[in-house]
Amino acid sequence: MEYQMDVWERPLQEPSVNVNHSTMSNRETSVHKPHKPIHFGSSNEDLDEPSRQPLFSDGPAWTPPPPPPTFPVSRRDENHRRGNYGYKLEFIFACIAFGFNIETVWKLPYLCVKHGGAVFIAAYFIVMLIIAFPMLLLEMTIGQFHSAGYLSAWNMCPLAKGISFGILMLVIIACVYEHLFTTYHLIYAFFSVAWWGDLQWIGCHHWWNSKQCIDVFSFAASNSSIAQYRENSSSSPSYLVPIPATKEFFEEYVLVKSSNITEIGSLQPPLVFAMLTAWGVVILLTFLGAKEIGKLAYVLMPTPVLLLIPLIAQGAIDNPAAVDGIMACLYPDLNKALTFQFWQDAFHIVIWTFMSGSGVILSIASHNRFRNNCITDALTVTFITFILHVISVLCFAMFFGYLVVVVKQGSGVEQIRAAVTQGVEFSFVSMPDALASLEWAPIWCLVFFAFMYNMGICRSVFYVQAISVSLMDAFRLPHSWVFAILFFVPVSVICFLLGLPLTTQAGFYIAQALEEYTFKIPFFIALFSLPVLVIWVYGSIPKLRILKFPQEIRSMTGSFSGCGQILFMIVWAVFIPLVTGFWVLFYIGYLDIEKMPVWLALVFILIGIVPIILCVIIVIIYQLCQFRNSHSYFTEMFWKAAQPSADWGPATEKHRLELGYRSTTEDIVRTEPRERRPLQTNRFAAAAATPPHAQPPYGRNQPSPVGTYPPRGIGPHPTYEATPGSMATYPSNAPTPSKMMADHDDPYDRSGYDSATNDRSTYATAERNRPTYATTDRSTYATTDRSTYTSPDRPTYATVDRSAYDTATVDRATYASTTPLNRSNYATTERSIYGTANRADRDRSTYTPASRDLYSSDRHMFSSDTQVPNYDEIMIQPSPHDTSTLTYSSHETQL
Repeated sequence: MEYQMDVWERPLQEPSVNVNHSTMSNRETSVHKPHKPIHFGSSNEDLDEPSRQPLFSDGPAWTPPPPPPTFPVSRRDENHRRGNYGYKLEFIFACIAFGFNIETVWKLPYLCVKHGGAVFIAAYFIVMLIIAFPMLLLEMTIGQFHSAGYLSAWNMCPLAKGISFGILMLVIIACVYEHLFTTYHLIYAFFSVAWWGDLQWIGCHHWWNSKQCIDVFSFAASNSSIAQYRENSSSSPSYLVPIPATKEFFEEYVLVKSSNITEIGSLQPPLVFAMLTAWGVVILLTFLGAKEIGKLAYVLMPTPVLLLIPLIAQGAIDNPAAVDGIMACLYPDLNKALTFQFWQDAFHIVIWTFMSGSGVILSIASHNRFRNNCITDALTVTFITFILHVISVLCFAMFFGYLVVVVKQGSGVEQIRAAVTQGVEFSFVSMPDALASLEWAPIWCLVFFAFMYNMGICRSVFYVQAISVSLMDAFRLPHSWVFAILFFVPVSVICFLLGLPLTTQAGFYIAQALEEYTFKIPFFIALFSLPVLVIWVYGSIPKLRILKFPQEIRSMTGSFSGCGQILFMIVWAVFIPLVTGFWVLFYIGYLDIEKMPVWLALVFILIGIVPIILCVIIVIIYQLCQFRNSHSYFTEMFWKAAQPSADWGPATEKHRLELGYRSTTEDIVRTEPRERRPLQTNRFAAAAATPPHAQPPYGRNQPSPVGTYPPRGIGPHPTYEATPGSMATYPSNAPTPSKMMADHDDPYDRSGYDSATNDRSTYATAERNRPTYATTDRSTYATTDRSTYTSPDRPTYATVDRSAYDTATVDRATYASTTPLNRSNYATTERSIYGTANRADRDRSTYTPASRDLYSSDRHMFSSDTQVPNYDEIMIQPSPHDTSTLTYSSHETQL
C-alpha cells in the first residue's frame, strides 16, 4: 500500500501563472486536465467527481464549463445573465413605440391651435432637442453602461437611491393612469363592430340620452346647425345647453359618471372587464421577459404607423376642408411665444413624451450591447418621434376641418379652431362624430380606435418592463423565462388591482386629479435629480472629475468628442436643473386647487411627494448605518455612502477590466499550499531560526512574517547580490522596495517610525531591550527594551526607509564626519547587545573614522555568542522554499 503525501509535504515547484480554463473550449480544457491523485480508501464515485479533488493539486485548476443560459437568453448574448437585443433596430423601435403615445397625440393638435400653430411646433422641436434628446442620451448611456434597471443604476450614489424607489412607485401609478385610457379605446373598438352599421354613439334615441342631446347629423340633413339651434332656443326660458350624443354616450353609458369626485359610486362591470382584458394582453406580450419584448417591438412600433396611413389618406381624399383644417392648426402667431404658458405647455408635453428621468428608457437601453453607439440611437429616436407626432397633428387637423365644414355645415378657420378639442373629448367626442359621417364608418372607427389602443398597449408594455426589470436586477436574478413570469405577471396583476378605483363612477375625476396634481412635481424631481447626480455627485466624489461620465461614454461608444462632452456636461449640470427648478416654482405659483376641495387637492399632491421623501430618508439612514462601525464621524460616513458601490460599472468582467473597474469575482486563486512551518509567536525569534537567504525582501514597512507569501501582485523576487562590506545593490530589472510598495498598499501604519517628531535624544542611553520589535507602533523606538537585538536575523533591515533618521531631535549628521566625536558618554551606556556586560572601559572619545571602517566591516567581533549580520552588508536573496503558484482567471488583471 503506497503512502500518499499530504499537500504540505509535496516538494515545492517553481512559481508559475496558470490561466483559468472556465472560458476555454472543451478541447482545450481536456488537454490541461490535471492528474487526479488516488487516495487510499476512495471509491469510484469519488474519482469521477471533480469536486472531490484535493484543494491544491499539482496541475492547473479544473473548472467545469458554465451551464448554458436559460431561455430566452442565448450563448450569443454578451450578457449571459440578462440577455441582449438581437439587433439594433429592436432597441430603436422599442423607444419609438414608447414615445409615440396617446397623451401627446390627443393634446398636441389642441396646443397648436391654442399657442400659435406652427410657432408651437417649432417650440416643441426646440424643447425636444435641448431637453428630451440630452435626457434620452443620459438614460440610454446609464442603462447601457451598467446593464441594469432603474433601481440598480442609482448604485453610482447609494446615498441618493431613495429617489429611485419613490420614482418607481410613481411609475406604477402612471402606468395605471395611462392604461385607463387604453381601456376606454378598447371598449370603443368593440362597439365599432358589435352592432354592424349602427354605431351606438350616434342618435338621441337611446335610453341614456337626455333632452339636451343633439344629433349633429340630423341637423346637417335639415340644413340647420348647432349655432342656429342655440340661437332659437336661447329665447326660451327653459333653455338647456345642448350636449352632443357622442358625449352623452361616453359619460352616461361608458363611464356612468357621478356628479363630483367625492361620490365614488360602484365599480362598472364593462370597464372592469375591459381593463382585465387589456391587462391580459399585456401579460401575453411580456411574460417571456424583456429580451422577447425587443422582438415584439417589430410589431408594436409599426402597427400605429400603419394604421395612421389609411387615416391620412381618408382625411386628404374627398375632403374639401382638409386645407382649412391644416391652416387652422398651423397658422402662426408669434405673440403667443411671449407668454409663460406657451413654454410651460411645450416643456410639459415633451417631458411626458418620454417620461424623462423616470427610468423607462433607461431600463429599455439596459439590454443593449456594451459597445452600441447609443448617441446616434438617441438622435434617431428623437427625430422619428417628433416627425410621427407632427404627422398625427396634420392628419387629425384634416378631420377637424371635415367635421366643421362638411358635417356641421360651418365655414371659416375660426370655427374650425373653436371645434378642436383635447383629451378624452378629442378621442370620444370629436373624432367619433367626424368618422361616423364617412362611408364604411364602422371600419374607419375601428381603425382609429385600434390605432389609439395600440399606442396605449405599447406604453403599458414598456412600463411593466421597466418596473419588472428594475426589481429583478435589484435582487440580482437572471432574466430567464421562469423569473420573468414570477415578476412580469404579478406586476401586471398589481397594476390591474390598483386600477380598479378608476373604474368606479368617480374614476374619471380621480384620473384627472392624478394628472393635474400628482404626477407633475415628482417627475420633475426625477428630471432634476438624475443629471445632477451624474455630474455633481458621481463626477466629484471621491475627487472632482465632472467629465467622468462623459469620458466613460466615450470609452463605451468610441464616438463622443471632447467638445460634445463639454457641451452635454453643461446641459446636464446647469441647463436642465435650472429650467426644471424654474418651471417647478412657477407651477406651484400657478397651481389651481379650486377645481376640487382644497383638502382633496392636497391629498393628491402628497400622494406624489410623500413616497419620495420617505424613501429618501429611509435609504439615507440605512446607508449611513452601513459605515457606523468603520467611520466615527458623520461626514466620513456621508462621504463614503455617496461613493459608487462595488458593483457599479459594466456588467461583464471583460468590459470592467477594460475600463479600469475592479473585478466582481476572485481574480487570483492559489493552487499551491503554503509551506508548513512551526507557528512562531515572536517575529525575531522566528527570523533567528531561518537562514537569511530564505526570507524575501519586502518593501518599506511591509510586514514579512515567516512562512507567508510575497506581496500580492509583485510575484517572484529576483536574487539580490551584495559584496561583503558594501551595501546590497538591486539589479536594474528588479523591483525596488519603494517600487514594490508604490503599487501595493501597506497594511501597517509605520509612518510614525521615521518622522522627525520622535525624540531620539535618548538613543545612546536608553535600555535597548526590544522583544516587541515586530509591533507596528515604532514611536517608542528609543525607550523600548532591545535586549534581544543580537538574536534575530535582520535581512530586511536595509529595506527600511531611514531617510528621516537624521532629521530627529538628535543630530546624527556628523556621525560619519572626519572630526572625532566626543563619545564620552558612549562608554557609560549599557551595551549588552554587543556581547559584553559593561562597555565603560572602552573610551570612545578617540573614536576615528579609521576605526569606524573596521566597525562597519566586521560587526561580529562585538558579539560573544551570536553572530549578528551587518544590516548594511546583508546579502538579500529570496527564499527558494517560499514560493507560491498563482492561478489567474481568464481576465488579465493589472495589480
